[in-house]
Amino acid sequence: MSLGELIEWLAMIGVIVAWWPLIFLGWFHPAYRYSLYIGSAAILAIILVRRVLRLQEGFRYSRRIVEMQERLNHGPRPPFLLPPGDEG
Repeated sequence: MSLGELIEWLAMIGVIVAWWPLIFLGWFHPAYRYSLYIGSAAILAIILVRRVLRLQEGFRYSRRIVEMQERLNHGPRPPFLLPPGDEG
């Protein structure tokens, strides 16, 4: 687990713990409530963007691996001299 992932997990745990006074104790101080809404949304949005970017990076890596395997199995594809449908 990288340091970035560890920080993401700690931030999510922090968001959950920050919601406890509002949910279980009914503590509705307006400054706490609004900062909790904005802070939670911002933190979770940042984590979502980071994870989507990591997922896309993983998909690109997988696509490159599959392409390399296809090249090894089938060899390089010859260039087509005639466009498809013009066979003579």
